[in-house]
Amino acid sequence: MEDDRGSARRISTGRPRAAKPRLPPTGTFRTDIPGVEYGLLADALGFPIRQAQIAIEDCCLRGLPAPAFSYQLIPILIIGANVGMRQRDLAQVLGIVHSAVVALIDKLYAENLVRRATVPTDRRIYEIYLTKKGQETYEAFSALVRECDERFRSRLTPTECDRLMELLAKIAHFADD
Repeated sequence: MEDDRGSARRISTGRPRAAKPRLPPTGTFRTDIPGVEYGLLADALGFPIRQAQIAIEDCCLRGLPAPAFSYQLIPILIIGANVGMRQRDLAQVLGIVHSAVVALIDKLYAENLVRRATVPTDRRIYEIYLTKKGQETYEAFSALVRECDERFRSRLTPTECDRLMELLAKIAHFADD
């Protein structure tokens, strides 16, 4: 979002802003610097995909409300969209081992963003729920991601967006073949 002066406006959570270290500018990896040879990277499909990922991450990370951190973004968005999600399912979605998701949930729990509940039929299984603070964070993160997504989609036609999503899904599921 922009204010009437054209400056980017951040999503407010009502908390005072803490100073955050500045991230490198968008487009840290560039292929148009005179005198630099990129070798096989100049034609490698993964390189522009990585550049796009960096630009999107940069947009989202710069907009995170203080004191939010990047490691919270994806898990909070997934848990918020899947009320009562099981820890093992979150591990699969994030592509991490179960022990790593347990540590992540421990951290989010310590920050009062999530709570665990055992499944009555099997006390070894935990479901994850957002706390009130977690729900507020989810809403702020959702607005931020929608804003960044709209910025990037505005550079493409709807048809190009659809085609890009198809192609990226095809690449992302390459390992499944």
